[in-house]
Amino acid sequence: MASPRDGIVMVAYTHYPWDPRVRREAEALVGRGHRVAVVCAREPGQAPEEVVNGVSVYRVPLQIRLFNPRRMPFHPPPMSHAAAPAAKQENLLINILFNVAAPALILAKLSGESRLGPVWALVVALAFPIGYGAWDLVTRRKWNFFSILGFVSVLLTGGLGLMKVDGFWFAVKEAAIPAIFGVAVLGSLWTKTPLVRTFLYNDKVIDTAKVHAVLEERSNVRAFERLLVHATWLLAGSFFLSAVLNFGLARYLLKSPSGTPSFNEELGKMTALSWPVIVVPSMIMTFGALWYLLAGVRRLTGLKLEEVFHQPPQKPKS
Repeated sequence: MASPRDGIVMVAYTHYPWDPRVRREAEALVGRGHRVAVVCAREPGQAPEEVVNGVSVYRVPLQIRLFNPRRMPFHPPPMSHAAAPAAKQENLLINILFNVAAPALILAKLSGESRLGPVWALVVALAFPIGYGAWDLVTRRKWNFFSILGFVSVLLTGGLGLMKVDGFWFAVKEAAIPAIFGVAVLGSLWTKTPLVRTFLYNDKVIDTAKVHAVLEERSNVRAFERLLVHATWLLAGSFFLSAVLNFGLARYLLKSPSGTPSFNEELGKMTALSWPVIVVPSMIMTFGALWYLLAGVRRLTGLKLEEVFHQPPQKPKS
């Protein structure tokens, strides 16, 4: 049995001091006169070494699995044991400009025979999401989701225009994309990477390690998993709402035969109105789902709202 002043090393595959079980044991040993060192995982913003209430803490750049991989529907995503460098952040406004706004404006205003014509307007419009997606792939080493979505949307819009189909099918196309997203959000519940973690419960913003440690301490992990399921349904509902509004707006505005200048003007008007009519209500519903999730986290953990989010790293004292 260890005697007072003996050195004790504890290895914890979690974050310290947020794991209450390790913290209580380490501080109890310090209170009995032992020298205690804890080797644990390090999250962004934490010091590699520090002393916390008499416990010497040494942090290693590891990422931890937050959920039991046998539980459904929330399997943890695969994680590497090496700390990855911080990814370059996307600019949302430039994303929307290149992948949504510019292609829609080109199709609406330059498809006439007196300008680019329908074929070349489609080619130029497709060049924007293709070019931006390629640039993003080179600089960030990731496929740009908005570029893929913009390419498919522009290709469908231009292709339907070239085929001069009825405006009803444009409305179906406008509704299909958000509806597919809604189905994907629900279907991801049974995958290793549920999309609610990407859109709402994102570990780049929320201190998921701290939240999970407190949930385990309070035996509320299963209640939290049910909360994530409910938040997933709310998030999917925002996409389904967007689908309904997209279909209704397209049916209301697109009256002229496709391929005509009047139809192109109606298409441009629909693009302009899509933000106040569709995006704003959908964003309100999405923020409602986020608020529901955060309120549930606060109720299950007892943490304050600012404690749920990652805190910016403290500047070293001069």
